Parts: sequence; C-alpha cells; structure tokens
Amino acid sequence: MFFVRLMIDNFTRASSVLVAVLLVFGLVHDALASGDSINTGEAEEVYANNVLVKDFRLAAGADHACLLAPGGVICWGSDEAGQSTVPALLQPVEIAAGGAFSCAIDQGDVICWGANDKGQATVPGLVNPVSISAGDAHACVLDDDGVHCWGDNAEGQNT
Repeated sequence: MFFVRLMIDNFTRASSVLVAVLLVFGLVHDALASGDSINTGEAEEVYANNVLVKDFRLAAGADHACLLAPGGVICWGSDEAGQSTVPALLQPVEIAAGGAFSCAIDQGDVICWGANDKGQATVPGLVNPVSISAGDAHACVLDDDGVHCWGDNAEGQNT
C-alpha cells in the first residue's frame, strides 16, 4: 500500500495522472495480480500486496504534473515556461503545481519555478512554511504567521 495525497481540483485529471504514476512504479500490476483493489481520491491509501510501500505527493497543473517521491521531485508534461524543469532541491516535503509554474517546500523555504509573468514564482518572506497550494497564476502557503498568497490578484486571491 502507499499513500497518495492529491493536490488538484479536477478529479478526472487526477485519476488519469494517478494511474499513470502507478503504472510507472509498477504498483497497478502488483496490486491487481495480488487481488487487491486500487482506490483513488483525495488523501486515500492505495494498497499493493497489502503493504504500505511509499509516501508520495502528486500535484497537477494546467499542462504538467509533479511527483514528490522519496528520491526527490520529478515533473513531466509541458515545459514551455520551465515548469517541468525541477531546480536542485535538497529535502523537499511538499509540492504544488499551478498553471505554468511549480513550487516545493524545501528545507524550510519555498522554491518556485516556471512562469513568473504575474509574480507567481516570486516567493515572499515566509516563516517555517508547512503547506502549499497553487492556482493558475498564484500560490498560497501556510506558515507560522498564517496564510500568505502571492502572484495574480485579479480576483482578490491574495487578499
């Protein structure tokens, strides 16, 4: 079994990306061969051979997706703005994917890459960030001081 936390808002896209990720890691085959079921959905556990095998985080943007696995972060899909080109990260613990940018919490800092036309990859000063989420061209973080958002504010997302 492994734990998958989906951080996206389109369930159909989430299911497709999740199945693709499971196929990459060979867990679908193992689970189906053993007769186990595979459950998808937000914060659901997925079992393979009745054992919890990995802890992953999955995030999908408009045309790309990223996976945080025990070995680090990988992104795939569109890379027109550099959103799938992962910078050097030392100990990432959370990820988020926006329209054409991606972010990670890494060693107490937030690092964003990809599009920055609306300031979405320009991270403000934060104190011990613990959770991150991204929209089309904005991102929000929960840290010791509360919630902080940056990037596009056309609809009041940063207020």
